[in-house]
Amino acid sequence: MACSNSSPSAIGKWLDKQYLDWQHSIGEKKTWGQFAEELLGSTIATLHRWSSGQQKSYDPALVEQFADRTGDDEIYALTGVKPPDPSRKKLLKTMDDLPPEVKEILSKVGLYAHGLSLEGVKSILQMINTARKMEGLPELPIGDDDNTSSG
Repeated sequence: MACSNSSPSAIGKWLDKQYLDWQHSIGEKKTWGQFAEELLGSTIATLHRWSSGQQKSYDPALVEQFADRTGDDEIYALTGVKPPDPSRKKLLKTMDDLPPEVKEILSKVGLYAHGLSLEGVKSILQMINTARKMEGLPELPIGDDDNTSSG
């Protein structure tokens, strides 16, 4: 299954497993290129480099994308990329769940991006909650583990 003629690396074996699991879950055979594009949101060239062991350093955003799309965090250990803070993931999920009009406002001012720091995301959500409170609307969950709210 590996997309390389050389012996697959540990990452190559992980990718092979994800490829087979994906085909099984959708109930049809697909190409390695379709796997790269449709499931991982990447290119076959990237999978070739990763599978063959040619890739020496890994883009943390791409590793996170692979982990999110496959539901398998083992890729962090295989690539040596530090997993994101779970609180950040919760906050980003909250950002994803914002009403479209709020996303549009944040987008216009350049604040709606997955590259924000944890503190930046919290600050934005606290500002939104302050405005919602003033309008008599319920606060959005910020995603803190202690379930405290702003204000």
